[in-house]
Amino acid sequence: MLPTFKKYREKIIAVVHLEPVYELADIESTLGLMRRAYAILNDYNTDLPTTLKHMGVTILKTIYDLVGGNPLNPTSLVYWQF
Repeated sequence: MLPTFKKYREKIIAVVHLEPVYELADIESTLGLMRRAYAILNDYNTDLPTTLKHMGVTILKTIYDLVGGNPLNPTSLVYWQF
């Protein structure tokens, strides 16, 4: 999906990305560690911010744990642009 965004970068103003973000989980708390373990156990994406940075995008805003029905898999917001 991300390579497709790059292909059309001239036509994209910004992207609002809603997804659980492993790298934003607090590694100092038990809940954060459980969230990271849950993501690994279920083979979920664990490197979204790193991947975006390697693509050369600018992350404008992140909101961790914005919404979610599962406390171990919270949806976060990553707002970014090329």
